[in-house]
Amino acid sequence: GKGLEQHEILKVRLMQGEDNKEHLTRIWNAVCDLNCPIIKRYEKELEEDYRSKYKHAIGLCRNHKYDEAFELCESSYDSEDNNEIGSIEAKQQDFKQSFTETGERSFITFPEFLMMVIDLHLNLAGSYSFYRNELLKIYDSHPIPDKQDFYNQLLFYRLLFDYYIVYKEGDENANKYDIVFKEGTSAEALKQYQSMLYVSQTPFYNWLKPTLERLHKEQVRDTNHLLLWIKEIDNSLHTLPTDVSEMTQKLLGIDLGGTTIKFGILTLKGEVQEKWAIDTNILEDGKHIVPDIVASLKHRLGLYGLTKDDFVGIGMGSPGAVDREAKTVTGAFNLNWAHTEEVGSVIERELGIPFAIDNDANVAALGERWVGAGANNPDVVFVTLGTGVGGGVIADGNLIHGVAGAGGEIGHMIIEPDNGFECTCGNKGCLETVASATGIVRVARYLAESYEGDSSIKAAIDNGDAVSSKDIFEAAESGDTFADSVVEKVGFYLGLATANIANILNPDSVVIGGGVSAAGEFLRIRVEKYFIQYAFPQVRQSTKIKIAELGNDAGIIGAASLASQFLD
Repeated sequence: GKGLEQHEILKVRLMQGEDNKEHLTRIWNAVCDLNCPIIKRYEKELEEDYRSKYKHAIGLCRNHKYDEAFELCESSYDSEDNNEIGSIEAKQQDFKQSFTETGERSFITFPEFLMMVIDLHLNLAGSYSFYRNELLKIYDSHPIPDKQDFYNQLLFYRLLFDYYIVYKEGDENANKYDIVFKEGTSAEALKQYQSMLYVSQTPFYNWLKPTLERLHKEQVRDTNHLLLWIKEIDNSLHTLPTDVSEMTQKLLGIDLGGTTIKFGILTLKGEVQEKWAIDTNILEDGKHIVPDIVASLKHRLGLYGLTKDDFVGIGMGSPGAVDREAKTVTGAFNLNWAHTEEVGSVIERELGIPFAIDNDANVAALGERWVGAGANNPDVVFVTLGTGVGGGVIADGNLIHGVAGAGGEIGHMIIEPDNGFECTCGNKGCLETVASATGIVRVARYLAESYEGDSSIKAAIDNGDAVSSKDIFEAAESGDTFADSVVEKVGFYLGLATANIANILNPDSVVIGGGVSAAGEFLRIRVEKYFIQYAFPQVRQSTKIKIAELGNDAGIIGAASLASQFLD
């Protein structure tokens, strides 16, 4: 059906030829809502009694009494909760966002869970990423011979997931985790360790799949036992070279963002050896952020058997106004840091490793210049197109900061002085208002007012539907004339801006990064066309327009490059 998610299409295909469609659909509908426990807890029910239900249901599954286990799940819900449970109509649920963005209880979506169970059930040994458009492809390549058994295992794995794996409580900023399984003396440690793994940059699949696989095969004694299992799995995922000569002289890079804090251990050549991430806890004026960074670094260095002597230094990119000498940050409002925060002094004191810090956009520029599209050239300009438009200017190998630290504010270059849109900075006609992700949509809405042809994007705008910059680029590539005119206009603005930058600096390259740059060559050639039109002759012949190469790693790589200043 039109507009159905792949998991719902798969649901219908699994039903084909089956006699017990209603029963299988009831199992599916019970399992698919990962934001509600599969066994409901009554308001006055004791916690121990609630855990006993899960233990009993898991025990029934181990003894292949799946129907009885499912009856136990269903019986915990009132009849009115299930009056539609036999329907095989697709449920219009939004599985696009992770639970960290929505604040819901599960940290994985149902399509991800479903793909993992298919992998485990058919023993595919998959290491693929969880893209929803891969689900049907995997099913087509690996048909499920026994549909009833698959549904039974889907139920079994869901019970194991609910009982032994952490979930998140409260809204997306709460960072409060809990777990149903509490037998033994390590419940709190198990909860903390799993929550740390959950926020790790290493995909959850790497540790969750082997954990559920072992729980499916073996009965764990208590939380102490399960914690040992998971630590063994985690340790096996993070092996670094053990040769002492290889373990000396490392760099640590930290990319501090409003949602996540990314970390990386790199060689002196800029090769990422290990990376991970944690949630950014901005509660209570962001007072937990620096202690969380310290705790995460100490945990990882202990995990890898590394000490301060193994590192040249630590570099960090941060939003807000950065004082590079004092190593402080002021006015990072997405971190709830309205006032000056001590960052470097705390990290240096706790870890004993030299520390350097700069603005996050500058740091991303350093990363792309070092080992990305900039190819380590001393003259590179980086333009990042995301929620806003930022950038960094590197001239003769040095970042240009300016007397007030506002050097490289490329997003606030005026490119539409007469009829420009208002910018958050207070000016009108800034590049950010037309070339950021939201700016591109703003351009589309403006141009839609005078466009009279057929266009899915114009129709969506006229209907008041949500439209993203990604939608516009995809439609343009598919032949939507209106969407193509929007991309052309954005290309004009970026071409004009990059030409003006290059006319002043004549860099080796202007590198375009950020989320919008995912449009790749389709965007680059538009920018280049107008760049050539407006650039000074010698500049157009010597400066290249490039697309960034490092993606989300630019921040940690650039931050690590800051730390190289501490080399002897």
